[in-house]
Amino acid sequence: MANIYDLNVKAYITNTLNALVKNTLITEEYDEVSLGYSGTTLSTVTFKLSGATVATLTLSYSGTTLTGVTKT
Repeated sequence: MANIYDLNVKAYITNTLNALVKNTLITEEYDEVSLGYSGTTLSTVTFKLSGATVATLTLSYSGTTLTGVTKT
């Protein structure tokens, strides 16, 4: 059972992510976010609704510097 602190943190992160991403890059409704890594580097962010992918962000790097984001 999650404690109230964990639930508040999860709600805060979800609301912050929604505010930053929704209506900018991701206009579709989603209820899940999955992160994909290449080694230790974040490479994809996949947005899903009821298990179906609605959008994917692919991150590009030059060395360790983020250089681009592509939405599919």
